[in-house]
Amino acid sequence: MEYFGELNVDVPGAQTSRIPPARLKDLLKDSDGIHFFDLKEKHFEACTDMPTAIISILVDGRSKEVSNYYGGCEGAKAGPQVDLEKLAEQIDSAAGTRRWIKCDFDCMKGLVQTGLNVNAQSPHGDTPLLIAIQQRDLKKVQLLLDAGAQVNTADAQRYTPLMWAAMRDDPAIVQELLARGADVNAKDTKGFTVLEMVGGKQVREVLTHAKRPLAQVSFQDPFLNKGQKRLTSNLRQADLIFVGTVIHVGPPPKLKSGGFMALQEVRYKVDEVLKGQEPGLSPCCGVLLAKTSELDVQHVVVGGSRTADSSPEANRLSPSVFAVGSRLVVIAKRESSMWLGSDEDYGVIAATDSNVAAIKELLNRATKSRHKSR
Repeated sequence: MEYFGELNVDVPGAQTSRIPPARLKDLLKDSDGIHFFDLKEKHFEACTDMPTAIISILVDGRSKEVSNYYGGCEGAKAGPQVDLEKLAEQIDSAAGTRRWIKCDFDCMKGLVQTGLNVNAQSPHGDTPLLIAIQQRDLKKVQLLLDAGAQVNTADAQRYTPLMWAAMRDDPAIVQELLARGADVNAKDTKGFTVLEMVGGKQVREVLTHAKRPLAQVSFQDPFLNKGQKRLTSNLRQADLIFVGTVIHVGPPPKLKSGGFMALQEVRYKVDEVLKGQEPGLSPCCGVLLAKTSELDVQHVVVGGSRTADSSPEANRLSPSVFAVGSRLVVIAKRESSMWLGSDEDYGVIAATDSNVAAIKELLNRATKSRHKSR
C-alpha cells in the first residue's frame, strides 16, 4: 500500500506498507459484497468540506477506481456511499494508515524499527522531524535524528528544523539540533536567519553561544574529531557512560539488522563510571559502592559501521575493537531490561588516557550548557 501525507499528519510524505495476504483476501471479499465493480465511479454528498476517499482495485485483469466524497452530513444509514466508507475504513485498518496520521513516541519508534523513511517530505516540505519539532516533542526529535533524519532539511519556506525550534521557543530542542550540526547561518526565503526569528531569552542565549563555539576537544583519532558533534549528542543522551574492560563477547546474531536490530552481547568489567549509575552500584555515604563490577551491554551489529567486522561476509562485532582485554569507553542507553550501546560508530571509544580525558571534558561542557539553559 502506498501512502502520501500532505497536511495535518504526523508522518508527511511518501511511505509504503504491505497488507498480509489473508487480510487482502478479506478485503476482496468485502469489495465483492458491495458489488464494487458495478458501482458508478463518482459519489457525492450535497455538503461542503467533506473528505474524499478514492479506492482502486485491480484483480484478475479487471480494474476500477471509485471516489467517494462523503462525511455523513446527509445522515444516510445505508447505500453505496456508506458501503464505500466502511470499505475504506477496513483498508485503512489492514494497512495501519492511522499510525502515519497520528503517531506518538512509541508509535514512531515502531515505525522507525520497521523501515520508516525519516526524510520523506510533503509537497509543503514538511518532514517527520519538522512535525515533531512543531509538536515540541524532544524524545521524538531525538529518535528521528538517531534514525538518520537530516538536521538541516528545510520546508518550502526554507524554515529549517532549528528555525522551527526557535520559533517554538524550545531551548532543549534547539540545543539538541545544534549538537547534531544544525546550521545557525541558514536563511529562509526572505533572507532571515534563526537569530532574526527567535524571541525567547533562553533560546537567544543558546543560539548566540553557538555562534561563538568552543574550540573542539582534541582526539588523537581524526574520526572522533570529525564526528565530535554526534559524539557530544550521544554523551548528552546516554543513561550510562563507563570505562570498561572486555571480558567476554557473546555469539554473533543469526540475522542481519534490517527492520529490527541485530544485537551482540559484550560483557565488561566496569573500571570507572563517568556518567549515570550502573544497576549494580548503590549509593552510600556520599560514594558509590560496587555490588558487582561486571555489566552486559547489547551492541547493534550494522555492516559497514565502525564497530562491525569489516569482512563483507561477516555479521558480528569487530573482533579487534571488542577483543578480550580491550579497554573501552562505553556509551549506553537503558532499553527495557537491557543496556543498549548508543551508536554503531560513536558508541564505544578506545579508553586511552587522552580519549578518557577528552570524553570527560565533553561531558563537563555538556553539563555546563544544560545548566545555562535552565
